[in-house]
Amino acid sequence: MSYKVQDNVLSKEHLSLLQKTIIWNKQFPFYLIDEVSHGGDKSNGFYAVHLLYSTDVPVKVEYISQSSWCHIVQPILDILKPSSLIRIKANFYPRTDSLLENDPHEDYDFDHKGAIFYLNSCDGFTRMSDGTKIDSIENRLLHFNPSDPHNSSTCTNQLGRFNINFNYF
Repeated sequence: MSYKVQDNVLSKEHLSLLQKTIIWNKQFPFYLIDEVSHGGDKSNGFYAVHLLYSTDVPVKVEYISQSSWCHIVQPILDILKPSSLIRIKANFYPRTDSLLENDPHEDYDFDHKGAIFYLNSCDGFTRMSDGTKIDSIENRLLHFNPSDPHNSSTCTNQLGRFNINFNYF
């Protein structure tokens, strides 16, 4: 498993704009999903997502048109420099009384690139297949192969855990 962590990837202005748009905006729509991991296990509750972009197949970057909110992630796309996109989604894991670790999963069953951008700092994390925990720290970008098993968690010390997940080539 190979992965790389970059901290402080966006300017304070871009980070603040993303936070105001996704976390603190009553107009930003999140949609409830009753299973966090693939496979139908509903034991760890739910989370909410907003698909900023999704085709589940690679397409050229210039064809981004899925969500009217997709343009807000352009500063991160400028860092990732994808040749094609598969999916971009904002995630919201609500705070829980005790930290819940979700089941491992693979985003897709083919090799591709992935990244998680952490919008806020909390005691939640992403666990890699080698057992390493990547802490949720705002303005952090995790680069990894999302076809390798990995998993998410909830948090206990913030309103929720917010991140943006990218799948691309």
